[in-house]
Parts: sequence; structure tokens; C-alpha cells
Amino acid sequence: MITALCSGITAFGFWGFLKSAIFLVGYISSNQLFPEPLSPEEERVLFRAKGLWK
Repeated sequence: MITALCSGITAFGFWGFLKSAIFLVGYISSNQLFPEPLSPEEERVLFRAKGLWK
């Protein structure tokens, strides 16, 4: 009885983990998560503003 209850809880826990993992992978793989890269000119402007570009 207790073994069956524990294995049921483990199965539900594992199912919950799978659902959250699938959501996380889908979120990361979407193209809107990461910003577009800067153009070379935009990088130069930002580096100069921070004193990292001569």
C-alpha cells in the first residue's frame, strides 16, 4: 500500500518535471528570447561610451 502510494507520487512528480522541462526548452528555443545582435557601428558607439574602445 505505502509502496504503491510512493510510486504514484514519484510518477506525478516526474510528470510535473517533464511538463516544466518541455515548457523551458520551448521557451529557450523561441527566437524572441534573445535580442538581435548589434551592428558593428552600434557596438563601437557603446564601447566608446564605456571607455573600452579607442
